[in-house]
Amino acid sequence: MSVHGGESAEGVEVTRGFSPAHSGSFPLPFWQALLLAAATALLLTLSFPHVRLHSLAWLALIPFLLACRGQGVLRGTVLGLVLGIGFQAALLSWALFFGPLALVGLVLFKSVAPALLGAVLGLRRPGGAVGDAFFAASAWVAMEFLQTLGPLGITWGMLGQTQARVPVLIQVGALVGPWGLSFVLALTNAAVAGWVVRWRASGLREGTRRAGPALAWAAGICALALLFGAWRLAHPPVASGPPLTWGVVQVSMPQDVKWDPAFQAETMERLEALTRQAAAQGAQVVVWPETSIPYRGFLQMPGLVTRVSRLARDLGVWLLVGSIESAGHQATLNTASLFSPQGRLAGRHDKHRLVPFGEFLPWKRYLPPLPQLDLVMNYLPGPRPHPLDLGGTPVGVLICYESMVSHLPADLVGQGARFLVVPTNDAWFGETSAAAHHFDMAILRAVETGRPTIQAGNTGISGFVSATGEVLSETRLMERGVRVALLAPVSEETLYTRVGDLLAWACAGWVLLAGLASLSPRSGEGQPA
Repeated sequence: MSVHGGESAEGVEVTRGFSPAHSGSFPLPFWQALLLAAATALLLTLSFPHVRLHSLAWLALIPFLLACRGQGVLRGTVLGLVLGIGFQAALLSWALFFGPLALVGLVLFKSVAPALLGAVLGLRRPGGAVGDAFFAASAWVAMEFLQTLGPLGITWGMLGQTQARVPVLIQVGALVGPWGLSFVLALTNAAVAGWVVRWRASGLREGTRRAGPALAWAAGICALALLFGAWRLAHPPVASGPPLTWGVVQVSMPQDVKWDPAFQAETMERLEALTRQAAAQGAQVVVWPETSIPYRGFLQMPGLVTRVSRLARDLGVWLLVGSIESAGHQATLNTASLFSPQGRLAGRHDKHRLVPFGEFLPWKRYLPPLPQLDLVMNYLPGPRPHPLDLGGTPVGVLICYESMVSHLPADLVGQGARFLVVPTNDAWFGETSAAAHHFDMAILRAVETGRPTIQAGNTGISGFVSATGEVLSETRLMERGVRVALLAPVSEETLYTRVGDLLAWACAGWVLLAGLASLSPRSGEGQPA
């Protein structure tokens, strides 16, 4: 399929003002393009914690970028779907816990943006090496940004997440959020892909000369990111007050027994014993996992509330506990309640950002009454999150999935939060690497906001992350026990918490304008690459 108005008998596009031999504007045979799109899906999957070959992310997009070049809108869309479905089906396999329809729904929803990306890249008329590389990187970031918008936004599987365990690289998040590292990675991929195209079209020497400027830009931006990362690691955010000793409790109750009435008493006893253990190690604040209380409607059960408040008072600790609370009409809220060392209920956070197809079912009223849909829970979103007051220290609480949405912690920091706390129940993931993927997001949120971050998981991973993304301590999956760490509050704001998703909006705007310009009859005119 040609977007240039003509195609030769050999399948080489004829573009007014361009020489195919110079620009490399020829598309690959479609069957080869499909294989390349599938190759990128595989390489991306291997880059994430499932295997954690994070270095592959620097090359993983090259096959897809080569596949889309010159394919046109329709074939580009198909290539994007191949990438999206292949990659997301592997990365979101944990959603099978909610039933096959949940997995299918999530995968298809997450594949819409890659399909649009394929269409945009297929429509793009090849031009100069630098312009092509920056356009491809911007298109990738715009695609990731699109996936986060609205109540169905899902951030699972963003390119920059592959580098979460590379401290010097992830510091760029403090400047422009999660989009910066994705841009650097995508730009590097695009510059190398452009070199491959020009090498194929013009030979090694001439192709390298023509692709050289794009490679130089990519190398230069990578170098700047590394220099900033090294500087920030050497100059971490300064403490704004006396440190607090935090404790996290990991009870490791499998999901299939967590709500079994036969285990409720044991769960409470285990939570209390571990809390006493954390307090004995000096913890001033103890965090329980998401929905850790094994009784629904905890806050409406005076005897159970008294039991928890007495525990906080007897130990003299702040205690943050998770529960499921009634919202009326058979709906529920996912709640974190804060008890003071005096045993008073000092604050409450109701989960604001819910998991689509897991905690709520989009478009439920339009779907048939299938038994499989009953696996999807009926949660309601809470109000806009606000920091909880920990005796004069504002603390931002992000329940599970909320830590995957970068603008939520940035908003909490803008409201004054000095710490970020993530109660979670990753037992849904079983013993897969998805829990490690989730913990990686806590690392990125710490860097982006410049806030020490505490995560407490039912079955793991629980731990502590410094304001520069250093993992101070973390548990193993299914380990039962506590972790304790001394962390200082931080009030200094990062550039990202001030400017927000400016880079993502800029990328999306440029891609949109460039896409509209490509529809112009004269947009193909220009200089050879």
